[in-house]
Amino acid sequence: MVEKIDAPLGSRKNRYAPRLAWLEKESLTMLEAWFEEFPDSYVAISGGKDSTVCLDLARRVNPDVQVAFFDSGVEFPQTLTYIKRLQEEWGFTLHEFPAEPSALDVLEASGNWEHGVAPKESKGEDELHKACILRPLAKAQEALGRASIYGLRMYESKSREVMLKKTRGRVTNHDRKGNLRQTYLAPIWRWEYDEVHAYIGKRSIPLNPIYREMIRRGIPERRARVGMMIDGWALDQGRWSIASAIAPSEARRIEARLPLLAELR
Repeated sequence: MVEKIDAPLGSRKNRYAPRLAWLEKESLTMLEAWFEEFPDSYVAISGGKDSTVCLDLARRVNPDVQVAFFDSGVEFPQTLTYIKRLQEEWGFTLHEFPAEPSALDVLEASGNWEHGVAPKESKGEDELHKACILRPLAKAQEALGRASIYGLRMYESKSREVMLKKTRGRVTNHDRKGNLRQTYLAPIWRWEYDEVHAYIGKRSIPLNPIYREMIRRGIPERRARVGMMIDGWALDQGRWSIASAIAPSEARRIEARLPLLAELR
């Protein structure tokens, strides 16, 4: 039966998702096999739609699955509130792993965000990756193990498409010595955008209100992304002005330490 489900973002469009039934079944089968092999695997959530769908799918297979959230230190306040409320409503165990140091500390330390200061050579991108990804991930693996579940989809980038097609959604990384570094499952790896939303509508999954805030301020629906307030999303095409409008108090805190951001509003 073809599914045609109302969009959950306030759009009048319906989501046409003829593949949803078998995609859902495939994802649940993948998760059943994954939990059989890695019973202590956790779900990493960002507060975005894809990771929330993965969490719902995982909980259908393992209601006691644990959840990890990696906090950059510059998340939208709405995202933090949404995750807490989702935890209360769904009753899962949430583990929070903050960036070390925070993204804001890394950017401020680069010295490139002051007025009248010439840009310096910086390894900021590499430092951000270490602070926001590698160190929190190491803490999560120490606490929860090396097996995890992520809401990655192949349609989000060409490199991700190549990787996920090759691995069929089961990714394993080793270090240079051949030791296991990380293994994770991407159960919705070949779901398309409208299929994710059709599932959200079908399951009545509450969405992060940040999506509605972004769309209301003119961001195209497919470009509305959950993530840090300060990143390529926030700075590209003057969108820091939108980020600061959505979370003005947090934006003022950030601009106090990165004064050049005020010029991008």
